[in-house]
Amino acid sequence: MAPQQQAQQQVLQDHEIARRATRGAATYLARSGASQVIQAVSALAVARVLLPREYGVFALSLTLVGLVRYAGDLGVTYTLTVKREIGDTELRCGVAVALAVALIGGGLVAVIWPHLALVRAAGPSAVWVGPAMATLALIGVPAYPSQIVLERALRFTQLGVIQMVSAVVLFATQVTLLLLGVGLWSMVIAQVVGTLLTTVLTVHASGRFYLPSIRGPVLALVRDGLPYQGGVVATAVTGSLANILVAVQLGATGVGLFAWCTILSRPILGALSSVHTVASPTLARMRRDDGTRYDESVAVIARTLAAIAAVAAGCLIGVVSPTIRFVFAAHWLPATGAVQFCLAGTIPTAILSVLASDANARFMRRTTLASALVAGAATLVTLWPLAAAFGVAGASAAAFCIGPIAGAAVFVYGLRPRLTDPLFTAARLFLPLLALSFAIGRFVHSPVDLAAACCVIGVAGAGLAYLLEGRLVNRILRLMRQAGDRAGEAAAGAIAVPGSAQIL
Repeated sequence: MAPQQQAQQQVLQDHEIARRATRGAATYLARSGASQVIQAVSALAVARVLLPREYGVFALSLTLVGLVRYAGDLGVTYTLTVKREIGDTELRCGVAVALAVALIGGGLVAVIWPHLALVRAAGPSAVWVGPAMATLALIGVPAYPSQIVLERALRFTQLGVIQMVSAVVLFATQVTLLLLGVGLWSMVIAQVVGTLLTTVLTVHASGRFYLPSIRGPVLALVRDGLPYQGGVVATAVTGSLANILVAVQLGATGVGLFAWCTILSRPILGALSSVHTVASPTLARMRRDDGTRYDESVAVIARTLAAIAAVAAGCLIGVVSPTIRFVFAAHWLPATGAVQFCLAGTIPTAILSVLASDANARFMRRTTLASALVAGAATLVTLWPLAAAFGVAGASAAAFCIGPIAGAAVFVYGLRPRLTDPLFTAARLFLPLLALSFAIGRFVHSPVDLAAACCVIGVAGAGLAYLLEGRLVNRILRLMRQAGDRAGEAAAGAIAVPGSAQIL
């Protein structure tokens, strides 16, 4: 192929990257957010049926198994996602690493679980919860290489559909079993079903099942990926230790309340996590292939996520207590303060997610790892005294506010980003809505009052966001329009090249 044709083909490939990253990412985020809402609705049934003590046993098992699942393939997935070229050998090596981690980690959870005092006190059936949950890591192994293939092709739409379908099935299974009186085991069975379906659909979407192999650059891939995954593992370790510390201090009921306190912030946190999933490979590809709009894109993402988190948190914090009382159940009211701190923590978490994506795109592996380690250390150092002084609310403040702020501070030191705009955006949206929600929340005395209050606060939040940040939407649209104009001009030139029809 002639050099001119190769150049024009690359332009078209860049156009395809922009199209898929924009449309696919938007679809993925929308459906991912919807799946989070579905899981929140499922939690409503859980709150009505299970007691905090029962939920605490499940939460502890999910946390320990989550540590194994977050360890995953030790970062091989991310390494293979951002590498320019990969082959079957690398993908099969990733499967081998993930399988080894799942077997070792799941085995340790199964062995340790029956010896925990909290588990023994919960009754004989709780002894088998840990081993059953440990199978989740093993079930999810085949999905790793398939996810790499889909992310490299920027097929986020399919990933969003898979997540949505799996969430619906998990929700339906869990609620059905709860209504049938299965109790705690309804949560375990639903997790197994949801994980199995996610794996099957992901493998089917990629079109191939990859068998494990150690004949390849296993150590090199782990060495390159571990600094990235190390941050995720550090976060998972922090979560596990935090739950264990809360369980030691406050018992099964305390850890149940601590784990449940994310109930209202879960859709927000899920959206932020989805943005990180989409932004990391997309920004890495953007910076590698075309960095002309990279810095502006990072700034727009930061302001957008800060605005979303600030509006959502400000609207909800003031009505947490009546929401728990009338929507969920009165036995969860001791978690009111913890839920409020968790909602407030979505703002620093939003900024942290953008900074993490930016650092990953710049291949700043040490900074990413250092941020996770500092955030974990700050959480664990402050959690014990705060939990001792303020109970579950203190533990929530340490885990969801102090930890993300400390992690973001490391990125600020390494990246030197301009955070004035996102912080100012968050403050001027959050503070007025916070005051309004507390003022209206004082007059909520019935479910009807709560519904009316939520409508008033929601309209006020949307109006304030449009009034103060309407230009932000226009800026996003301008960026998309300019990217489309450049791509259209480039594509028009490519069409005029003789012999280039085969690349259209």
